Amino acid sequence: MSAPLVSVVIPTFNYGHLLPRALASVMAQTYPHREIIVVDNGSTDDTPAVLAGWGDQVRVVRTARTGVSAARNAGLAVARGEYLAPLDADDEWRPTKLARQLELVASEPGLAVVGCANLVVDGAGTVKRVRYFPNPPDDRVARLRGLLTREAWVGSSNSGVLLHRRVIDAVGGYDPDLFAAEDWDLWLRVGDRFAIRNVHEVLAVIWFHGTGVFRDAPRVGAAQRQVLALAEQRWPEVFDPATRRRVQIMIERDWAAEAGKPGQWGQAAGHLLAALRADPRQPAVWGELGRVVLRGLGDRVRGRR
Repeated sequence: MSAPLVSVVIPTFNYGHLLPRALASVMAQTYPHREIIVVDNGSTDDTPAVLAGWGDQVRVVRTARTGVSAARNAGLAVARGEYLAPLDADDEWRPTKLARQLELVASEPGLAVVGCANLVVDGAGTVKRVRYFPNPPDDRVARLRGLLTREAWVGSSNSGVLLHRRVIDAVGGYDPDLFAAEDWDLWLRVGDRFAIRNVHEVLAVIWFHGTGVFRDAPRVGAAQRQVLALAEQRWPEVFDPATRRRVQIMIERDWAAEAGKPGQWGQAAGHLLAALRADPRQPAVWGELGRVVLRGLGDRVRGRR
C-alpha cells in the first residue's frame, strides 16, 4: 500500500516575518509525502513576496480577511491528502512530527485523530513549559469531559494534530462564527465521535508573541462562552457540577497566565482568586497566586527606587 499524502494547512495574516520558520519545519519533515497549503487571509505585509520565494513547493490560497476559522476551512477545502495536519503560521514542528504520528496510526487500526506533546516558547525564545497530554478516555462522556476541562487534550490545539480526512467529513470544519476558541469547539465535536491518541513526545513548538487574539479579551471571553453554550446544548449529560467547576477553573487559570505580565499582576490575581472561589482545594492554584503576589510586590518595590 502506498504511503498516504498529508496535507499541511497553514492560515496566515500578516505573519510574513514568521512564516519561513513554519514552512522550513514542514520542509524538514522526515516523512516525505506531503503538500503544503498556505491560506493568505488578506495579509497587507510582505506575506505574498515571502510565499513567492517558496515557488511551487507551496500552494497558496488567497482570501479576503474573513477570520482564522474561514481561512482554515478554505485550506481544508482544497486539500488533496488522506490526512490533514493544521499548523499555525507562527508555530513549528520537530522533524519527526508527521512520521511519529503516522506510526501510531499504523499501530492502531481505525485510529483517525493523533496529537502530541509540545514545547511552549515566548516571543523572546524562552521556553515557558513543556506540555504532555494523557490520551482522552475511550468512553465518550468521559472523553468529552476531559476535552472540556483540557485534562485530557488533543495535542497542542491546532499545530500538534493529525486528522484523517473522514474526521472533517463527519463533523465539519471550524466554526466561522467563532472569533476564538475555534479549535476547542472542533475537538469537542471530534471527541464526540472519534477516539483520540497522543504521541507522548515533544513534536510541536508553540510560540506565544503577545500579538494574538487574547489582546481582544471581551471577544475571546464571548467566544469561550459561546463554545460552552453550544457544548451544553449538544451534550447536556456531560455537564455535571464537578465538570462545570473544572471548566471555570481552567478558564480562569488561562486568563491568569495571559494577564501575568509586569503591570498586570492584579488582573492575574483576580482570575486566580476566581478559580479558588470555584474550588479552594487546589494547591497548584494557591502556589500560582503566591507567585503572582510576590511578583507584583517586587514590581512595586522596584518602582519606588
